[in-house]
Amino acid sequence: MSKKELHISWEDFHIATQKLVEKLKNQGLKFDKIIAIARGGMIPAGILGQELDIRHIDTVCISSYCDEKHTQTELKILKAMASQDRNLLVIDDLVDSGKTFNIISKMMPNAHFACIYAKPIGKQFVHDYVQDVEQDTWVYFPWEVS
Repeated sequence: MSKKELHISWEDFHIATQKLVEKLKNQGLKFDKIIAIARGGMIPAGILGQELDIRHIDTVCISSYCDEKHTQTELKILKAMASQDRNLLVIDDLVDSGKTFNIISKMMPNAHFACIYAKPIGKQFVHDYVQDVEQDTWVYFPWEVS
């Protein structure tokens, strides 16, 4: 179990996602499609789609966490897709171990990979992210807390 916890508010998440938008715009990157890693990537995909004027949004669905223990289990691909496109943006809320992004990078080797929050072990699997998170921190997103 993680030793630390980070609770992210809706406002903080939106601000961080806007920072990713600006980062992508400042690099001059253009995308035709967004691929959200369900479920965590769905909310940033919606914001990015609006801000970058991208209407084509799809999902890759992978299960990797056992929620009660806050540990990653074996990855289960629930919905896959493959593409050689170069104008794909793959987005998730967080990169932890990088296992999910690593699997998807084999499906979409030319895609641009981004997330909002990144832990040290997983950073190598994304091109862009906004905020560092310590590896032993469990992140609670606003949609996960009732």
